[in-house]
Amino acid sequence: MQQATALLGLCDKYTPTAASEAICQSALAFDLVSVPRIARKLKAAAKPVMPCAAMGKVVQLPLPRFARFPQHFETGGTSSQKEGV
Repeated sequence: MQQATALLGLCDKYTPTAASEAICQSALAFDLVSVPRIARKLKAAAKPVMPCAAMGKVVQLPLPRFARFPQHFETGGTSSQKEGV
């Protein structure tokens, strides 16, 4: 009963009713019944995704941390010598 009360309090605190209903339905669809995890989803939904100033503009995302340089994927090149001869 405490978890249900905590969940109702979170829904009132972080998001409007329609958004909290959609989040709770998706959580139930995936058998997610952990209140702290649902709380994280509700907190993330309450934050704006993009600032209003960046709406309609192309924003370059940062490169992944473990991205490889293009030279890593280069093959041995084209040589006129055949291997094994």
